[in-house]
Amino acid sequence: MATSTGTIKAACLCTAAAHDISLPASAFPLQGLFCHCDSDRHSTGCMSLGVAVLPPEYEPPSAWLTKLQPTLFSQRLKHYFCPICGTMMLVHLAHDHGESGGGAHWDVCTGALEQLDGVVEFDCHEFLSDTRDGGFSDFLQRVDGKTISRWAGEPGGEQLPQYWRSAPSSTITAKKPISSSASEEERLHAHCRCRGVEFWISRPSSQSSKGITSPWPDVLHPYHSPSPPDGDESPTWWLRANNTKYLAGTCACDSCRLATGQEHITWAFIPTPNISLDAAGE
Repeated sequence: MATSTGTIKAACLCTAAAHDISLPASAFPLQGLFCHCDSDRHSTGCMSLGVAVLPPEYEPPSAWLTKLQPTLFSQRLKHYFCPICGTMMLVHLAHDHGESGGGAHWDVCTGALEQLDGVVEFDCHEFLSDTRDGGFSDFLQRVDGKTISRWAGEPGGEQLPQYWRSAPSSTITAKKPISSSASEEERLHAHCRCRGVEFWISRPSSQSSKGITSPWPDVLHPYHSPSPPDGDESPTWWLRANNTKYLAGTCACDSCRLATGQEHITWAFIPTPNISLDAAGE
């Protein structure tokens, strides 16, 4: 008797690595999870890594893998990207021959999937302790009415309550706007996982708006709207909270989703005078 199957479509931004994943119908819905560990956040540039766990017997066909560029993430993990547009598509977890004895399996990045309804059921946020403040988990507490569990580390360990915060540390806190250059301690370090790209962000200052103009962003005024909300001139919309913070927003457009392989891409709008390539701000 033939086994019924279901097909999910995965694609990158340029579509060069697009592929149809065929699975037994009984495999759906796939378990979905969000990893918030430092390594995944710095690897994707997003606030978490969202994946759907594929059945343990699933193996991607070699014709698909040859279209992807593998990157060794850890001793057991490999990430697979489109070598043309950079979209993260797959994660492979190798068999653990140590004490845990964990099995091998593949994950597919949920942002690369054509649809999630009936395909993925999100189950948990993991490694929240790395965020120190819950990160994106505070924004996404339920999916389809189901509360998503919150784990400090791996699922099955310590659970964290909603709006959890770690003990006070040296994390930057909001202060009054500063008028002079920021000290090294007041700069926020931004970097990719390997630190091949890194820069520092200073607090808002008088230089954050001096002589700077910028069109309205989609997060405040949709691109296809007929006219700006206040005529043709845009104010310093990138500053918030009495000029002590920068505006940030979340985008779920197809372009951002397919470029990263993630469903939620969060941007902060930082004026160039507040970005430097070294910690001293030079």
